[in-house]
Amino acid sequence: MADVTLTLTDLELRLASDLAELESRALSGDWSIERRAQLGHHTTSMVTRCVEAIDKLMLFSGGKAIYLGNVVQRASLDIHCTRAHVANNPFPYARNLGGMAFGFENDCLDL
Repeated sequence: MADVTLTLTDLELRLASDLAELESRALSGDWSIERRAQLGHHTTSMVTRCVEAIDKLMLFSGGKAIYLGNVVQRASLDIHCTRAHVANNPFPYARNLGGMAFGFENDCLDL
């Protein structure tokens, strides 16, 4: 639970920081494609880190965690379903960000 709590705290801080930056950049009009790519990767990676955290909880919760009605099992199903949504797939964002770091053009149409 300590590791999961730390992960969630880290993610809350990252989200608050990113939202403050988004607001600031929206007001100033300073919105480079490189930074947009980084923030897109941040957003989608957050869901993956939540999946990793709940998987830890499932692992250490024992056999009772697999039963319907168990709060850990419900959270596990919810976050895995959330991760399955196309908007929460970090791999295209990571590939795009990595490509841009090596001089390739942005190829992510939703940035």
